[in-house]
Amino acid sequence: MPCRTVLTNLTFGASVGSATSVQQFTGKERDSESGLDYFGARYYGSALGRWTSPDKLNLTSARLLSPTNTLNKYAYAANNPLKFIDPDGRDVTIFYRPPTSSPVDFGHVLIGALNQSTGKAGFLDYYPRGGGNGPGQFNLGTMQERAATRDQFLTLTVQTSPEEAQQVLDLITKLTGSNPPDYAALSNNCTTVCQDVLHDLGLDFGDVFPKDYWADVYRNFSPAVWDNPFKAFFVPTKPGVEYGNPRNVGTDFATFLFQVYLNQQLNKPVTACVDAHDDKGNSTGQTCSQ
Repeated sequence: MPCRTVLTNLTFGASVGSATSVQQFTGKERDSESGLDYFGARYYGSALGRWTSPDKLNLTSARLLSPTNTLNKYAYAANNPLKFIDPDGRDVTIFYRPPTSSPVDFGHVLIGALNQSTGKAGFLDYYPRGGGNGPGQFNLGTMQERAATRDQFLTLTVQTSPEEAQQVLDLITKLTGSNPPDYAALSNNCTTVCQDVLHDLGLDFGDVFPKDYWADVYRNFSPAVWDNPFKAFFVPTKPGVEYGNPRNVGTDFATFLFQVYLNQQLNKPVTACVDAHDDKGNSTGQTCSQ
C-alpha cells in the first residue's frame, strides 16, 4: 500500500513547536484572531489576495486608462506582486508652511515624491522670484535649505503605487525643465501648480490659498480623520509633525525623502579634465572623462 503524506494546518512563516511567527506576508504582522496582515494604513487578507478596505486614493480618469491601476481598489500591488511591492505604500508628501503675521504671506506648499520601485525622488517647489506677483521660479537646487527648515512645515504623506509616483516625478521633471510661469498670488501660485501635478491622484481640490489646500488634504487623506471623522473639524497647524503615515524606515518619510534626494544629487558623476598641448599645431586642448 503506497504511503501518503497529509499536510494539515499549513502556514506561512517560520514556526517553532506550536508557535508560528507573526511576521508573515512581506514581513508584516499577522493578527492571530482575524488572520489579517497589518500594513499600517489597512489590513490585507493573504488567503483572499485582497485588502479588507479600499485604497483611499480617489478613482480618477487616469486610473481608468491604466491597466495596472485597476478598478478593483482592493487589489494588492496593482495585481502584480512580482513587479511591485506595497510595504507601506506612502510615496507622495505634501509640505505645508502656515502663513506668518505678514499680510502678504499666505504660507507655502511644496511636494516631494519617491518611486519606491526605482528609488528615484523629486521635488516641486514653486515661488515668486521677486517676492510678489510677477516672474515665478522653481527651486532647482539640492533642497538642502528646505531639508534644514523642514520643522517649519506640516507634512502629510499619501499612499501611491510606484507607477503613480513615477507619473508625479515625470510631471515634475517636465514642468521644472520649462520656463516658469508668472506668479500670481490669487490665481497661479505654489498651491495651484502643485495641484496640477497631483490632479490624477485625487489631490486637486481647486484651492488657491495654501491654508485651504492643507485643510482639504488633511480631511481627505489623514488616517486620523479616517479613524475619527470628528477630527476633520480641527485642522492641525503644528509644524514639524507628519499627519499621514510615516514610512517605517526608522524616521519619518519626509526626512527619508530629503535624504534620498540629497544622495542622488551628491552622487552625480564627477568629470575630470586634463589640458593637452599640441606641439605641432601649437595649440592647447582639453580632454575630459568621467
